[in-house]
Amino acid sequence: MRTALFLALLMLAAPACRQHRYFVDMDRAVNETDEGKKAAAEIGREFESKRREFAEADTAAKKAEDAKEADAAAKRARATETGQRLQREMDFLRDGSKIKLVTGVKLVLLHLADERGVDAIDLSSSVAWVDPSSDLTAEVIKRINANSGKTELDELRAKVTALEKKGKP
Repeated sequence: MRTALFLALLMLAAPACRQHRYFVDMDRAVNETDEGKKAAAEIGREFESKRREFAEADTAAKKAEDAKEADAAAKRARATETGQRLQREMDFLRDGSKIKLVTGVKLVLLHLADERGVDAIDLSSSVAWVDPSSDLTAEVIKRINANSGKTELDELRAKVTALEKKGKP
């Protein structure tokens, strides 16, 4: 009798103890939003412009080397410096875009977590399988696209950034 009562209580308590975990594929959430696609296109255009700039410097250095000009080494050094500078600029642009997009994803996740009464959401791009009802990625993309370009989103991003500086999620 005691065992049956214990098992009945355990079965009633099990759903309350079970935690529902939600997941977000960050790569998809960042890359498939309208903002992510726009940022990728902008970065692509900027990359092409910088590639042409480097190609010009490299061609000038090769011509100087082929003609055995006295300043060939200086032109090669300038071409190398140009390539390194352009790479740093591209890294900065890409990282800045990604930070802005990730902050937007975090903002939407804060709202989703609050709506669903969730304490934690796993951010992953390497999960083997997730129950589709636990995957919030599509909802995150939909909400970011709905808020795209609105000043409210920028204000909320600033709040998320301030919270992160204070050491909160």
